[in-house]
Amino acid sequence: MLYIILCMGSIFWADRYHKKIENCFVLTFLSTMLILYIASFLNLLEAAVWGIAMFWILLGGHALWRHRKKEDLFLQQQVATTGFLLFTILFFVFLVFSFNKMLTNWDQYSYWSICTKNTFYNNNWITDVGIQYPPVPIAIEYFFMKIAGEYRQGIEAFALQMLTFSCLLPLFQYTKEKRIQKVAVSILVICVPAIFIMLNFYDSSYPDALMGILLGFMLSTYLLEENKDYRKTVLIMSFIALTLMKSTGVFIAIIGVMILLFYEILSQKGKKPFRKIITSKRIKTCMLLLLIVIGTFISWKGYQTFYSGDLKQASTQAIRRRKR
Repeated sequence: MLYIILCMGSIFWADRYHKKIENCFVLTFLSTMLILYIASFLNLLEAAVWGIAMFWILLGGHALWRHRKKEDLFLQQQVATTGFLLFTILFFVFLVFSFNKMLTNWDQYSYWSICTKNTFYNNNWITDVGIQYPPVPIAIEYFFMKIAGEYRQGIEAFALQMLTFSCLLPLFQYTKEKRIQKVAVSILVICVPAIFIMLNFYDSSYPDALMGILLGFMLSTYLLEENKDYRKTVLIMSFIALTLMKSTGVFIAIIGVMILLFYEILSQKGKKPFRKIITSKRIKTCMLLLLIVIGTFISWKGYQTFYSGDLKQASTQAIRRRKR
């Protein structure tokens, strides 16, 4: 069921932006987390899971219906791709190997697994250990487990792994349909997270590796993507997700915006007067992204303030349990 939901959502995005499906899995993941984050303000977290599931199935079904004619090449050119095949293989391989996995790293016991478990059973971000970090990637782990119908630590790792791989799958758009290049990119997608082995990518739900890979995906999309609408959507969703990923996420997101800002200034230097450079459309886009980062950070602080009473109650209960 989960596989179908993710595929149908990505088919919708592929149709919406005229992209291959491997470029759109990341949009399904990011938008799912964003919708869950918004729903949490209304205390509708669990209802949002099933709403999102139906939403993706219906939108994906509508996209397939639009391209139902035999002469339509949507399925052949945008869905039945090497990237889709790799996603399918990774999904079921990591599902099998991660499902019963126990996450034994220290921070799983001090925060990450505790937070995800409490979120699963209480349907909010409040935990016995407090709200130390924003809810990404816990939101996608929560979504996976609600669809699966049970809490498992292995599902935490599995959800994080698939989210991370979805940020790497867009590399297939640079293969130019050559088989050797597709093989090389497939190996690259599988092996890149292994570089972060000291961050325990394969046996934990730590988001550290994801933060670096997501930042790289954002920057490459900004510099190389020609589809303006797709690029805009990716940047907005990615900067929001990065801001909501650990307490350091907002600083990394701001650094990302500054990188884009300096790139635009340096690339236009000598070609235009400085006054025209700082008022150019690209500079305005960078400033808009900065405002989105700041606005997202403020919204999270607002969530913490609004639910501060529940947080104090949860902390008190945790202290009482420790005393017993």
